[in-house]
Order: sequence, then structure tokens, then C-alpha cells
Amino acid sequence: MISLDLDLSFLSSQYNIGSSAIKQYQKQNMTITEIMETEANKGNSRAAEFMMRITSNPQELAELFQLVNPKNRYL
Repeated sequence: MISLDLDLSFLSSQYNIGSSAIKQYQKQNMTITEIMETEANKGNSRAAEFMMRITSNPQELAELFQLVNPKNRYL
């Protein structure tokens, strides 16, 4: 399985996910998709829009995974 180490502070600032929630998700080894699905189920509307945006907009996906960096593209 491919794993990308995203800066989770991005999730906190862009999707209104508290730092305590981020720490809890990290302890559970949740993927970004799982985190966003959990947050969406909790009523976080910004998180609910996440999957729709990254699957329909290649530019959003490239920015999220920082694909400008050759190492990230390779992974």
C-alpha cells in the first residue's frame, strides 16, 4: 500500500478538524479518507465536500498530495 505523509495541520486549518481529533485519528492509524468520512458523518460540511472535490478536480488532488514534488509523484 502506498502511504503519503501529509501535513495534518492542513486538515486542521482547511477542514475545521481540531488538533485533539487529529491526534486521536493518528493513534487509530486512520487514512485521510477515513478521517474525512468520519468528520463528514459528524456533520463537518467542509469534510463532506472533500471527496467530491478531489475526485472531480485533478488540480485539487495534485495540490493535496503535493504532486509538484517528484518524491511524492513517485510514491
